[in-house]
Amino acid sequence: MSWGGATATPNTVILPLQAAVSLFEGAGSRCCLISLDLATIPNHTADWLKAALNERAGLDPAAIFLNASHTHTGPGFADILTPSLDDSYEHELIERVVTAVLALVPQLAEVRLSTGVAPTIGLNRNRRRKDNPVDTRLRMLRVDDSRGRLKAVLWHFAAHPLTYHGPEPVWCSDYPGAVAQSLAKTMPGVHTQFFQGAAGDVYPLDWYYGLEAPSRPVSLDTMQYMGNRLATLISQQVALAVPAQRMTFAR
Repeated sequence: MSWGGATATPNTVILPLQAAVSLFEGAGSRCCLISLDLATIPNHTADWLKAALNERAGLDPAAIFLNASHTHTGPGFADILTPSLDDSYEHELIERVVTAVLALVPQLAEVRLSTGVAPTIGLNRNRRRKDNPVDTRLRMLRVDDSRGRLKAVLWHFAAHPLTYHGPEPVWCSDYPGAVAQSLAKTMPGVHTQFFQGAAGDVYPLDWYYGLEAPSRPVSLDTMQYMGNRLATLISQQVALAVPAQRMTFAR
């Protein structure tokens, strides 16, 4: 299931597709960060979701940030990638996201924010011009409650999520899902959320067009390897995070 799309709707789930939501409030304004394990978020889908959140949650559409992980084994609503699903899926997705945001409003509480940035080595590469520079940094936002207890970790990295393609069409959140799985073991109960970076021409690991023998071929092991490498870096940055500011937060 790669660029160009699969021809059948998958029946197998390798790693669950997720929607993650964080709600921040500061200086009298709220912003909502939404991450979706989708190949793409078409403009009309984004518009419908933002309009629903504006009407039902009172959120300014300009303060709603939508991010697709761009997994190649996830629904995309458009035929350029994975299979388009019917309107009922799109409507249910929007309803579930809105419901999740509404549930967060009464949970807003004071938090402390800290940030971290770490260089990575060998985890992404320009797929067209293999020696051209890419953004290799992993960025992390740590969220602690007023008592200093870790509540959430938001992280950002740029690379196409295509470390795993099965012989048959599957649903899979790819390496971001592997990161979430790994962090759930080391940080139980902590909300983790991935934001895809500028990954247009950025492949994972050492891959690029024309590479005949990658050091790690597409496989479940490669997906877990990528996930574990990134999860380790995230955990290190959580420990080294530099304080930013206080605000209210819910996830």
